Amino acid sequence: MRYRLKTMLTLAYSLFWVNFVYGIMVKLNIFHHKKFAFLHHAIYFFVMLSLFIATLYEIYCKNFLGSILLSFLFLLLFAMTRFSGKTSNHWKYAILCNLIYTSVFIYLR
Repeated sequence: MRYRLKTMLTLAYSLFWVNFVYGIMVKLNIFHHKKFAFLHHAIYFFVMLSLFIATLYEIYCKNFLGSILLSFLFLLLFAMTRFSGKTSNHWKYAILCNLIYTSVFIYLR
């Protein structure tokens, strides 16, 4: 049973990193954001979906600490929508989310 959670959590974390690196490439003007904005948002959607499924799975397995951590992480990443990608706060918040996400991922693995 834990294998399914690890798989979903690894998928969510990997997609987060893909989106994070993509955001860095946009910030460095390697990619033009307007042409790839849909891709950035689509990856974010799948990160959130896979994280939500992992959270539901933790709740189903009655793992209280894991479900609290993943719920917190889900809300933290959902708050990313409060910052426009055009502001400097977007990438600063993304770095904060990355540090917290990595810590939670390592703890739950």
